[in-house]
Amino acid sequence: MSKYQGLYEYRKVIASERACLRLVRRVRWPRGVRCPRCGFARQYHFEEYGVPKHQCKRCDYKFSDFSGTVFRRTKLPLSKWVLALALFKIGISAHQLAKEISVSYKTAWQMMHKFRSALENDPLITQLQGTIELDETYFGGRQHRDPTQGHTGMTNKIPVVGIRSRDGKVKTLALPKLGYRELKAFLRRFVRSGSLIYTDELPLHHNLYRWGYRYHTVNKLLGFARPPDIHTNSVEGYWMLCKNKLYARHHQLSRKYLPKYLAEMEYKFNYRYDLDFVKTLLHRLIFPPLSI
Repeated sequence: MSKYQGLYEYRKVIASERACLRLVRRVRWPRGVRCPRCGFARQYHFEEYGVPKHQCKRCDYKFSDFSGTVFRRTKLPLSKWVLALALFKIGISAHQLAKEISVSYKTAWQMMHKFRSALENDPLITQLQGTIELDETYFGGRQHRDPTQGHTGMTNKIPVVGIRSRDGKVKTLALPKLGYRELKAFLRRFVRSGSLIYTDELPLHHNLYRWGYRYHTVNKLLGFARPPDIHTNSVEGYWMLCKNKLYARHHQLSRKYLPKYLAEMEYKFNYRYDLDFVKTLLHRLIFPPLSI
């Protein structure tokens, strides 16, 4: 059985630049160094200005272990990147990260958003199917309603729609506004037609059957008077977990960067049983996933 790789297991890696370089090589070149241009497996190995480099024996292409990755122009020691990945795993703000690895706040903020950008396009989530729970929530400051826009007119809040399948996978998306068109586009993209959806009695959900989905609603005012399996407890539990962690760590979540924070929480939840989160995230930084 594979062993869980916690932060203690990375203590020797973080303490040595050579060990960090070997870690990057194991992730990028699991079968040995290959030319990124032609794929040839034989190279000359040398150092240039103290940086280990390779030159392909077929096409003479010069490259390093960081060519084509987010590390290609970094001036930070690789050990700081690995330590930042380990701290990002357990959850940390950019301000605290700057103190822990002795960098400026701007550098720490950029590192954190590079990590989040690598998590935004998750190939795990294409289209969920089976039994799905659907719910909407709002992120932002105090609630102020716009009387001209009715129930959905939250002037200073950001609407977020979320789905969670009964097998545990979650997908969330921040919307410009919560309307029929936005909800339909979200469901068509991430939920397979014919799936069974459990949701609340928000009027937006009344057209789910017209969009090709079966659905049941939960009337919370009646004390959840439904069979035990008809509920939205799972997705609501995720909202509680997500908000508690984000609000405890960040003073403000702007509309511009909220999707990145949501992607971070979503990825960590979906991969919560990953035995080696640091190596998985390092692989995503080296090989960015395709957009979905």
